[in-house]
Amino acid sequence: MEEDKESGNHKVIFIIGAIIIIAVVLVFFLFIRPGVKKSKQESNLNLCFNNIKRISAQLDNYHNNRGEYPKKLGELAPDYFKSLPTCPEAGKDTYSGRYEVSPDGQAFTIFCGGKYHAEMKIPPDFPAYYSTEGIVRKK
Repeated sequence: MEEDKESGNHKVIFIIGAIIIIAVVLVFFLFIRPGVKKSKQESNLNLCFNNIKRISAQLDNYHNNRGEYPKKLGELAPDYFKSLPTCPEAGKDTYSGRYEVSPDGQAFTIFCGGKYHAEMKIPPDFPAYYSTEGIVRKK
């Protein structure tokens, strides 16, 4: 009879221990998750900056070869890009619709169009690149 009582006590202690471990893991997860999400957003923002820099470099190559910037970003493919990069936060091309070339074809601006980086306190249509100024993080 004592063995049954002792066995029951071990089961209760095991269940309480398991509940404590699960609670600790859940609390840990709740504290870690926001940091992981923010880290991913920061990474995506940096990748977006890099995409804009890469596109700008290829626009400059196009300009050096042809004497003017293309009217549309799509003209960079396939000679300068197999396909245009996509904003990692948006998961799509946010650059083509926000590319503008000056009337004389000698200057351009390009933005990540939309509010995809808003959670990182980046205003809409940023990051941006101006051929006359370079990369701009915020207005």
